[in-house]
Amino acid sequence: MVPMLQESALIFAADIDVQNLLDAFGLSSPRRAVALIIDGQGRENVEQIKNQVKWMTKSFNSIELRRDFELVFDTVRELIQNYIDLGCNVYVSISSSFPEISAALYAATMYKGGTPLAPGSPNMQLPMLRVLMLPKIPLYILKVLHRDFNGIAIQQDLSRRVIETLRREENMERKSGSALVNYYINKTLKPLGLVRTWTEGKNLKIELTNAGLAVAKRVEDYIKLLPKKEKKEEEEKARKKPSLVLAR
Repeated sequence: MVPMLQESALIFAADIDVQNLLDAFGLSSPRRAVALIIDGQGRENVEQIKNQVKWMTKSFNSIELRRDFELVFDTVRELIQNYIDLGCNVYVSISSSFPEISAALYAATMYKGGTPLAPGSPNMQLPMLRVLMLPKIPLYILKVLHRDFNGIAIQQDLSRRVIETLRREENMERKSGSALVNYYINKTLKPLGLVRTWTEGKNLKIELTNAGLAVAKRVEDYIKLLPKKEKKEEEEKARKKPSLVLAR
């Protein structure tokens, strides 16, 4: 008996270039597709795409949504779970003309375990970031950068605020704060594409990317899900051997 191939599903925002979306269909070969129409943008694209991919899809639906991060996040998260329950490989196009919608699409994909695609970029299939593998300190860097600095800050100011926040919210003592924050920015957050940096005069500036914004908006959820043992071990290292944290 020949085993049945696992079906794929594709979720996408319809407000980007049609050819880029068709490229996403070509990569994911979905049997099921859902178009998200954000504030009416891209509605005219949906019928064109539907006609061009009808030979590969057995269902093609569209959903009208407001331009709202939480609404899109919750909707996509539910869609992903529904398709996973049906046994599908789920792909999500995270590209949108609205930055906060791109962030919501990426966050929902990370949260539920789909595969993110970035139509129009050189590497369309993005590496899946497992947010729960991030240590607490990088999560706090993202949290503070978003909450206190609106996504962009000078490195010294960010470091100082992160250390203050860790002391206040986590009772963690840090002596080499600037070096520690800089370490996690360069060794963890930048390689994962969550922040970008550049020099302006004598200052190093740090800015959230769309992916970083997606994580930053849900940091509280991720921190709560950190294993208790891991949290305890990291706090012990923070109190006793800060240098060990630098070596991670």
